[in-house]
Amino acid sequence: MIQFIYNSLYSYDDFGIIAKTVSRPLLPTRRHSEVVIPGRHGSYDFGDNTYENIVIPVVVQYINETFPDLRLRARNLAAWLSQATYKPLIFTDEPDKYYLAKIYDSASLEKIVELVPGESTTVNFECQPFAFSIDEDVMVDRLMSAVKVISNEGTYETFPVITITAITLSGGMDRAIEVTGAFKSGNPASVVTLTNPTIKVGDKTLVYVGTLTTGQSLELNAETYQAVKGDSNVLSAVSGDWPVLTVGNNNITLGDTTSELGAKVEIHFRKRWL
Repeated sequence: MIQFIYNSLYSYDDFGIIAKTVSRPLLPTRRHSEVVIPGRHGSYDFGDNTYENIVIPVVVQYINETFPDLRLRARNLAAWLSQATYKPLIFTDEPDKYYLAKIYDSASLEKIVELVPGESTTVNFECQPFAFSIDEDVMVDRLMSAVKVISNEGTYETFPVITITAITLSGGMDRAIEVTGAFKSGNPASVVTLTNPTIKVGDKTLVYVGTLTTGQSLELNAETYQAVKGDSNVLSAVSGDWPVLTVGNNNITLGDTTSELGAKVEIHFRKRWL
């Protein structure tokens, strides 16, 4: 039996609804942007390689319910499905992925609320064009000029959240670095300053014009184009190309103008599938 999970509630466990048929498009429609020039053959393609939303129709049916029971559930059911913003939609036959979905068609809601036991109807979820991984991928490492590799195992590029933290340098002859922030007991710690830290992912380079001292962090969100240092918005101090994790292996390096010790770099991302 397939059920769907929407906005953290289960179709069957919470509402007695099963998903009898689920059709999920394998490919979203690419946005069409062409211009016809008078006096020229054919057309010019100005497409930006973006996709339209997809519609996932779900055939649903109540089971093991009486008519009075359904009427009691109707208002809660309508409130559950009538979301003002996109909410996660998960199908139990593909539990490692979710879509961002909402229902625009009020007729679909009316039909599902008016269902009687044994009848079925179709609910159309309008979704963002990609499926996302339920679990985040996370990489935590000390980065510097040497190349590190991070792999995106989805089928489409995705946007990471990158946090750069100035590390603690321990004392002693070995000058040991711990990316966790700890250092050897008995050795005094010294301040490390990163000036103009530069993160390069593949062929895209992003620079923060400023400094980070021990314990300070810079968070770069490539999905929302946000740059935050502590509680401060530092977007105006960031320049270059925002990082993108392409499908497969991605080379990553970190540099700055005053330190050769690197920094703690934490990268979070969700795989995306067409």
